[in-house]
Formats: sequence, C-alpha cells, structure tokens
Amino acid sequence: MAHRIDKDTAFDSVLTAPWGGGTGGTDNGDLEDEGNVDKGNAFGGDDHLKGNDNDNALLGGAGKDFLRGDDGDDSLYGEAGDDILLGGGNTLDGDEDVNGDDYLEGGLGDDVLVGQGGNDDMFGDEGSDLLIGNRGNDYMEGNDGNDAMFGGHHNDSMYGGAGDDCMAGQGGADLMFGGEGHDLMSGGTGSDSLYGGDGNDSMSGNEGRDYMNGGAGDDRMFGQEGADVMNGFTGDDSISGGHGDDVIRGEIGDDVLHGNGGQDNIYGGADNDHISGGNGGDRLEGGDNADCIQGGRGHDLIWGDNSDGDIAQGEASDTISGGVGRDTIYGGEDDDDINGDDANDWISGGTGDDTIDGGNDDDVINGDQGDDHIKGGNGADDIDGGSGNDVIEGGTGEDTIDGNSGDDCIDAGGSNDVVNGGTGEDSIYGANGNDTLNGGQDDDLVVGGRGDDVIYGDAGNEGGGADMLIGDGWDVDGTVPASMPGDDQLFGGKDGDCLFDDGGNDTMTGGADGDEFVFGFTINQNGNSIYVGPGGDNVITDFDDDQFDLIVMSTSIDAADLSATIVNNDEDVLISHSDGWTILVEGLVEEMEGIDPDDVFFDDAALMQFLLEGQPDVVGANDKGIIEFRDKEVTFFDCDADQAEYCDVPGVGGVRPEAKELSKEKVGNTTTNATEYQVANAYLDQDDNVYISGDELILDILA
Repeated sequence: MAHRIDKDTAFDSVLTAPWGGGTGGTDNGDLEDEGNVDKGNAFGGDDHLKGNDNDNALLGGAGKDFLRGDDGDDSLYGEAGDDILLGGGNTLDGDEDVNGDDYLEGGLGDDVLVGQGGNDDMFGDEGSDLLIGNRGNDYMEGNDGNDAMFGGHHNDSMYGGAGDDCMAGQGGADLMFGGEGHDLMSGGTGSDSLYGGDGNDSMSGNEGRDYMNGGAGDDRMFGQEGADVMNGFTGDDSISGGHGDDVIRGEIGDDVLHGNGGQDNIYGGADNDHISGGNGGDRLEGGDNADCIQGGRGHDLIWGDNSDGDIAQGEASDTISGGVGRDTIYGGEDDDDINGDDANDWISGGTGDDTIDGGNDDDVINGDQGDDHIKGGNGADDIDGGSGNDVIEGGTGEDTIDGNSGDDCIDAGGSNDVVNGGTGEDSIYGANGNDTLNGGQDDDLVVGGRGDDVIYGDAGNEGGGADMLIGDGWDVDGTVPASMPGDDQLFGGKDGDCLFDDGGNDTMTGGADGDEFVFGFTINQNGNSIYVGPGGDNVITDFDDDQFDLIVMSTSIDAADLSATIVNNDEDVLISHSDGWTILVEGLVEEMEGIDPDDVFFDDAALMQFLLEGQPDVVGANDKGIIEFRDKEVTFFDCDADQAEYCDVPGVGGVRPEAKELSKEKVGNTTTNATEYQVANAYLDQDDNVYISGDELILDILA
C-alpha cells in the first residue's frame, strides 16, 4: 500500500514560501504567474489553485475547491467540501502529457481525483468519490463512502475500503481490493487480480488471465475471456468461468460454479455445491457434502467428493450427470445418483448405496461398495456390481455383467448378453436375446427368458451352490406363458442343482452331485401360482444314477401318458409323452443296472415301468426308479433398478450495469471552475465496460 503524506509534511518538503493569496473567500491562485512559489493554501471558500512545473503542495481547505498540480510531483489536498483534484489539468481533452508522480487526497466530501500522467497516489477518504488514474501505474484508495474508481492505462492498484464501490482496472495488469461493502469490479484488459473482501461482491475479469477472490459474502464472479483463476472463499458464491481454461474453487458455502467454455478445473469445496462444466473436457470435483454436478459437453473427469481420497465431511450423497462426451465419473462416499448420459462413459459408484444409469452408448460401470442400483441403458455395457446386494439392469445392447460379491438381482435386458452372478445367492434373468448366464458361487436362481440361452449354475468349483436353472421362465413384461420355445442349454455345475424345462428343445447337463431335471412346475407370481408345462425335444446329457439324479415331473402329468424306448445304438433312452414332448436321456443304458437290451430276455415293454419304479427286489439295481412325480415351485422375481435422479444447476445470472450520476455543479471560483461531468468526459478512458451515457457514468462489468 502507498504511504500517505501528511499535508504539513508536504508543505515542509517544499522550500519556498507559500502563496499568500488565500483570504477565506473565493480565491484564484495561479502558481505559474508567481514565479518560484510552490505552495498554495486557499483556506476557506470555493477556490481554484493551479500549480507550476515544480513540486507543488496545494490545500483547498473548506469549500468546493478546484486544484490542479500541473507538471512536477504535486501534493493536492481537497480537505472539506466536494473538490476536484487534477494531478495535471491544463486541458479538457485528456491528451496532455503530464508525467509527475502526484499525491491526491480528497478529504471530506464527494471528491473527483484524476492522476493523469505519472504514477499517482490517490485517496478519496470520506464521501462518495470519483477516482480516475488515467495514465501511469496509479495507487487508489476510496476509503469511506460509495466510491467509483477507474484505473485507465497501465498497472493500477485500487482499494475500495468501506462502502459499495465501483472499480474498473481497464488497461494493464491491475490489483483491486473491494474491502467492506457490496462492490462491483471489472478487471478490463490485462491480467488482473481482484479481491472482493467483505460483502456480496460482483466481479468480472474481462480480458486477460485474471485471478479473483470473492472473500467473505455471497459473491458473483465472471471470468469472461482468458484462462482465469477464481476462488469464492466463504459465502454462497456464484461463479462463471467464461471462454478460457479456468480454475474455479467454491471453497466454503453452497456455491454455484459454471465452467462454460474451455477445459476447466472446478472444485466445489465444503458444503452443498452446484457445478456445471459446460463445454470442453473439464475436471470437476464436488468436495465435501452433497453436490450437484453436471459435466456438460466434452470428455469430463468428475469426482463426487475429493480426488485425493480424503474422506468427505458431512453427508456426501452427490447427484452427477456426465452429459455429452466420454466421461470418467467417481461417485465417492455415501449414496450417489449418477447418470453417464451420452457417449462411452466410465463410472465408479464408490462407497455407499449408489444409483447409476450409464445412458446411451457403451459404458463401463462399477458399483463398487454398497447395495447399488445400476442401469446400463442403451449400448453394449460392461457392468460390475462390486460388493453388496446389487440390482442391475443391462438395458438394450449386448452387455457383459458381473454381479461380483453379494446377493444380486440381475436383468440382462435385450440383445445377447453375458452375465456372471459372482459370489452370493443371485437372481439372474436373461430377458430377450441369446444370453450366456452363469450364477457363480452359492445358491442361484437363473432364468433365461426368451431366446436360445446358455445357462450355467456355476463354474463347477466347490461351493458352486444348489442352483435352479430355467431356460425361459417369463417375458420381460412379467407375463408367464404356459410354455416358451427357446432352445436352451443348461449346465448345473457343482452341487445338487434343479434344471427346469419350460418349452423348446432344451439340453440339460446336471454336473457333479445329485441333480433334478424338472418337467412341469409352477411360478409363484405375487401369490398367484401359474403352471408352466414341458415341451419340445429335450436332452439330458449326464444323468448319473450313482449320484441319485432324478427326473421330476409335475403331479399334473399322468404316468399313463408316458412311454420309453431304447434308441441310438442301444445307448440312450427316449421318454415320450402323448402330447408330443420328449426327453432323451443319453448314456442311460450303460448308466443303470437293469437295462440290458443285449439280453434276449430283456422286456422292452417294461422299460417305462422300470424307470418309474426301479427294481426293489434286485440287488444293486435302482430300487425306486429315476422318475418322480412331485410339484416344484419357483418364485417370480423382477430386477427393477431405481432410476438415477438428475439435479438442476441454477444459472449465475447477470449483473446490471451500475450508473453514477455525474454532477454538473461548478467546483472552483467564479471564473475558473470545472464540473464532475466535464472532468469525467475529459479524462476517463471509455471502453465497452466504462462509458458515459447522458449525464451518467456507466460501469457494465459484463459487456
């Protein structure tokens, strides 16, 4: 900050005697006409004092004084009254070349201070003052009152002080401090630094690479052109980045942050922030608490919480949407809502029970920890539920889905999907398409839906679980047909599995341990039992009598309608129903004791009875038969994942131009005087942001 010069010190620094024309009335002192006189004290009244080429010290005293320093390093003090102080001041066109480093102090009243040429120091003090730097690297302090400060050319420093101040740096790299009050600040051209201080400030960097700090209060900041750095600091701030590659930090408070154009880096900080990246590939970070984040257009990198892994403070359930572009999204802690929207997105929910929708195109989604609800949306998605009991819908497109750990509910959706339930007791529905479904470890229920599906209960490892596999089951709308025509392949894997035929030409492989091959069963749909009958030409590939495999038929099937014959070079047994459906049991002739077609005494007509009843009186033979009539029931399930919610990011809004009425009241003595309007017209550098319209000086920070 500039060093203030006491008026007594200024007078003592000038060697010659003061001009003695002050009489307490209306004076006109022209130091050029007094030769070597360098000091002027007008005492009271409405005075005019004009310096010379030397270093002058001029005091206006009471009244409305008009002081002009001319050349030299002058010190001008308006003191009481509404004064006009010009560091130079021989013309009213603002073009004179006056280069002195002047010191101007307005004192009491609504003063006008113009530095003109040189590096000037200006202090408005009390009152609503107008300070114009014009040329040179100027220093300005408005102090008390609602001041208007304009830097002009070069690199200026401005301090608004108390009051609601208007400040415009205009040309050069300017430094501005709003201080107390609700200030309006414009950087202009050049790379400026703007500090709002206390109060609800509005500031715009305009052109150049600007730095803005809102300070305390609810501030509004606009980057406009250039790659700007903006920090809201405390308060509920609204920040708009503009066209450049901006860095925006909301910090403390519920902030609204817009990157707009450019590749922006935005950090919400503490509290509940609303963030929009806008156009360009942005880096968006919500920080602590519950944030609303929109990526906008471009390939965005988004964190719901902290990118450095620090634990978010407070409730951190974020609502995130990627927008258009290939986005990378990390939900972070707590229960997040995430929408990938358009393009191929990469999404990780993080901790918490997240709700995720990949949207359009081919997405990679990882629910991570928690009980997540995931929708792949359109496109060929790669989905991993992570840990927790997840609900997953693949959507349209050929999806690859892994439930991972936990008891998951998975709906593969349309097209030809690949699903693995992972560990846990999973419910998997293939829906439409020719799907490949694997229940994974533990006891799973896997339903193929329409299409020719390949279904595995598990991979055949220990702990695979007692799985229930249904080739078709029900339609995507929940309708349970009496039979469905899909030609499905069912593989039970490890442990005792149940493989269900429900129409179509199904191939069943039970795998290790005792399995049940079921023909005819009911589906319990919300308390209603719906019978699903067998159909098609079915094949059992690995019936194992030693493992006590069974063919289980519904009690609604009459044994009298069944017949059995030995086929395929006396290797297999074909079981037929009078309605036309069949079961081919491969290798059963060799598998079972009691079936020997090579024996001339073998009774082929008794084969069906043998399959139903066995040979209880024959040692080593099956004593109960391999067909059992028993009703099996499967409970209908619907994997209906919740829809991820969207949030709205409010706009920053605009800032109305501020108008200062320019006084046309004469300041000075009777014959030599000026008005605020005259001085502003002469010395103010007018541009798009700062201009005079009628009798008003306009500051439009967004022009």
